[in-house]
Amino acid sequence: MLPTIPPDREVLLACGKEWEAGSIVAFVDARRLIVHRIVAVSPDRRWVVTRGDHRILPDEPFEAKDAVIGVITRIREGDSWSPPAAVTESWLQSRVLRWSLRAFDSDVERCRRRLRLTGAILRLPRRAFSKALRLMHLKKS
Repeated sequence: MLPTIPPDREVLLACGKEWEAGSIVAFVDARRLIVHRIVAVSPDRRWVVTRGDHRILPDEPFEAKDAVIGVITRIREGDSWSPPAAVTESWLQSRVLRWSLRAFDSDVERCRRRLRLTGAILRLPRRAFSKALRLMHLKKS
């Protein structure tokens, strides 16, 4: 969760606390404990999309009911505890997120396909990546 939570920092986890878009949560995914920020919540609060603050591509949507353990409310810095800082998105992060989540409210599987496609595009060489952004209307010619 760099830069918000540096490695080896203690955090205060509030289990059972209400979460929303923007909250930093701890959740279980494939038997691993992950701490990421929620970037989107489905209208019925069943599905959640998260992303690490330094990552461009969001994680695939998952069912929040049993996966989310709690909300990170404080981070220890030396002898004091402070609330997590708000995230500042880059231009690319916000564009990728917006494009990826267009289908999220209506169809979770469609959102997953978009995220996989976006991930494949981001792994292209820089020249092909710029062309792909223009084709997706995310970058001016």
